[in-house]
Amino acid sequence: AKLPKELAERTQSLLGKEVVLGIRPKAFVVAGQGETSLPVWKVVPEIAEMLGEECLVHMTVGDKRFVVNMSPHDLPAMDKEMEISPLMNRAHIFDPATGRNMTLGIELEGRNSIRRIK
Repeated sequence: AKLPKELAERTQSLLGKEVVLGIRPKAFVVAGQGETSLPVWKVVPEIAEMLGEECLVHMTVGDKRFVVNMSPHDLPAMDKEMEISPLMNRAHIFDPATGRNMTLGIELEGRNSIRRIK
């Protein structure tokens, strides 16, 4: 998936290396809703947890499991393939060697202080 320019610049040092991709449950949309330039993932919804105004849908893609926060009005059919799109401008890229979140543009300098990085 293609990263927005600013995130791509911050993660340039990891090009060609293994990384950990972090996407929060609210950073997904049903494919076709919104930007057409977003990547599309074919997923299978397995469990839906109704939580009033929102619904946590447990999904799989291949052997990976994750959770997507959806509106109950967009609730998909369980166990049937569907397409979702991650909002890559809200993705986080982690360096697995250090655990550092490369997309924040900051690093910890101790317990309570941070400093901006390029």
